[in-house]
Amino acid sequence: MLVQHLPVPSTPTRADEFTPLLAQLQGLADGDPRAGLVREEVVIAAVPLLHHIAYRFTGRGLPQDQLLEIAAAALNAAVDRFTQARSGDFLAYAVPRIADELRRRCHTES
Repeated sequence: MLVQHLPVPSTPTRADEFTPLLAQLQGLADGDPRAGLVREEVVIAAVPLLHHIAYRFTGRGLPQDQLLEIAAAALNAAVDRFTQARSGDFLAYAVPRIADELRRRCHTES
């Protein structure tokens, strides 16, 4: 999914947007075709957040569209590793992981 082509909603990302989506995703069996659709909804809900985090890394050697793609990949990895029972708030879990991945990639590619 090309995140840079998604419209940026005018409202900020809220933590409660993710709770039902992640619960639904975790309730699906492995290989369920609906998992991809739910994961896409998570990414769409996170577009404002991804733009905000990627913007913080502008000027560090990578173009904005590449920063957004890295942020989206890190978000997907966070979704894969997140469990609500153990981790609590998804944004508190995902934001540091997204920022760390952007920081790492900017450092290695610049």
